Amino acid sequence: MVAERFSRSFLKCARLPVVIDVEAVVKQNIWTAENMKKAKKRSVSGSSMTEFSGALIIFILFMFLPLINIGIMPVRYLIAHGTMSQMVHRMAVCEKRTDAVKLLQTNTWWTTFLSKWGVAVKSPEASIVIVGKDGSDKTSVKLNNNLSNDLLPNADKGPFMYSIQLSAKCDIAPLFNGGAGLPGFTKPVTFNMSSQAQWENLGRDPVTAQYYINE
Repeated sequence: MVAERFSRSFLKCARLPVVIDVEAVVKQNIWTAENMKKAKKRSVSGSSMTEFSGALIIFILFMFLPLINIGIMPVRYLIAHGTMSQMVHRMAVCEKRTDAVKLLQTNTWWTTFLSKWGVAVKSPEASIVIVGKDGSDKTSVKLNNNLSNDLLPNADKGPFMYSIQLSAKCDIAPLFNGGAGLPGFTKPVTFNMSSQAQWENLGRDPVTAQYYINE
């Protein structure tokens, strides 16, 4: 009995018409197509990430690092100038001119300090700069030479203003120094640097009656 009822119900269902919702099918197809387009867009944007990383590497290697390499040179230049100014000030406060000459020859703290900062000092020289009262009369004499009588403080053209000038050739290296190649990028750049300080002791030696600036 149960089997007979089941067979009759199945035959009734088989005789029913099949209704297809065309609108629902079309909507389903449109939704599937839109999802496929979104997936395609995501794949394109994903591929651009690889291009961006390559461009970033090129930017770092060929733009960012060279700028840092060159950017350290102005800092080292300022350090060299400040160190030379300190050294020439120490020379200018010496009691005698010969003491200043000796200080330059024996005291190498400033060249050693600058070498640690990538600055090589070559051929340091010092001279006395003598300026007349009108400002246009200017004379330079090497520090280890004596001054002539017409350049002393009691000369007829005086009074004078005396200064010590320290000059040197400084090889300032970039951050990554290869020692050879392009200056500023892989090898140091040579600068002619100088610093000046006013000589302070214009008195006379009570024993020799000579000016300290000429002893």
